[in-house]
Amino acid sequence: MVQFDYDEIIKNLGVLAQKTQAGLLMYAQTEASKLESYMKINRPWTDRTSMAKNTLTARASGTKTGARITLAHGVDYGIYLEVCNEQKYAIIQPTLRVKGPEVLKGAASIISKIKV
Repeated sequence: MVQFDYDEIIKNLGVLAQKTQAGLLMYAQTEASKLESYMKINRPWTDRTSMAKNTLTARASGTKTGARITLAHGVDYGIYLEVCNEQKYAIIQPTLRVKGPEVLKGAASIISKIKV
């Protein structure tokens, strides 16, 4: 007969969750920095004041189950760059399309390496 120490299992699951969340947050912070740089370099518009470029941001934050990366404009007309003119000047959605799968693949790699 196989016996389980349920207290030990529950304790290890808690440790695994903490390590996973910490690892994902650190990874998200690194990736957010890369995404912000990518957006600033690859923006499809011509700068006139540099405000739109300089205020593009990517920020990482923790969640209950992992981490989140938020991409945003810092100018009030950023929404128009994203949705008007047939999205000719959009940078957030194109960045997600190009870099999103790579970021998710890296997150999966982080999760697979976490040990209790």
